[in-house]
Amino acid sequence: MLFTLSLVMPLTLVSCSKTDVSLPEPAPAIEGIYKATTFFSSDTLSYPIQGQTMTLKLTSVSRDSVRVEIEAAPNGSYSPGGNRTYEKLVVYQGADAKIVNKQSQSCISYQVRLTRTPTVTRDEALTMRCGSSGAIDYSFTSPTNQTSVVVRFVKM
Repeated sequence: MLFTLSLVMPLTLVSCSKTDVSLPEPAPAIEGIYKATTFFSSDTLSYPIQGQTMTLKLTSVSRDSVRVEIEAAPNGSYSPGGNRTYEKLVVYQGADAKIVNKQSQSCISYQVRLTRTPTVTRDEALTMRCGSSGAIDYSFTSPTNQTSVVVRFVKM
């Protein structure tokens, strides 16, 4: 009996050991230039809309911070009303897991809050969701009718 326990205990300890998870650095993971493809609100439209489009540029300034530049000419509800630049914003990183065909799959999502207040709303963020194939959603409040809108960007 003692011999059996001496074999089982080390195996139990090995099977319960914690594996370190290595996540990519968040800022370099989302860095790049993106173009607007889709507008979501009460309607879903493809860009260019009324001859206008938008560009998003994310530049890594540290391992977890980016500079955000949004090129957007005034275009009614379809843009934030003009260009936007945000210096050194934190990139939040989250790991998600789901079961697909009885197998666990994990992926990483990212969010950049475009204001520095702790009570920021969804309307002030860039979000790259798991399973989005690298697309980034820009959520903001329309300057013309104050409704929440989302513009989807894909990497150029």
